[in-house]
Amino acid sequence: MSLAGERVVVVGGTSGMGAATVRAARRLGAEVVSAGRRPVAERDSFDGVHEVVVDSTDEASVRALFESVGELDHLLVTASPGQSGMFLEQDLPHARTFMDGKFFGSWTCARYAAPRLRSRGSITFVTGDAVARPSTGRSMITAAFAGRPARGLGRGRAGG
Repeated sequence: MSLAGERVVVVGGTSGMGAATVRAARRLGAEVVSAGRRPVAERDSFDGVHEVVVDSTDEASVRALFESVGELDHLLVTASPGQSGMFLEQDLPHARTFMDGKFFGSWTCARYAAPRLRSRGSITFVTGDAVARPSTGRSMITAAFAGRPARGLGRGRAGG
């Protein structure tokens, strides 16, 4: 498999699965943009990867990211900003942080990436097993993951 000549954007690309995807895409020859909230100076850097700061909970920040990226072939969103907590102990503003971060953050990234996707492009959201196996103290994580589409968004579906 080769990603030579393709541009891959990973939002949440500074740690965990996102960072692993950044490394793999780079090894496969992609031009990679690793986007995350942490300042670039505080991250592990990857050779040949363009590191940028983005806050997926801030629409202006996301819009600026994709305006600077231009056309892209693939978007992967792993970012999960927000706070989880026990259902009966959380107030609404606290609970909303995860919905804003995971659900609406992913939505915003897709919204601004979709018009820039090349014809064979893809958008992938990474969630986890919280939907199938919810655990104590993770009700908002489960809700945010369950609210995301189970299938990727192809170029022909971006307007739908």
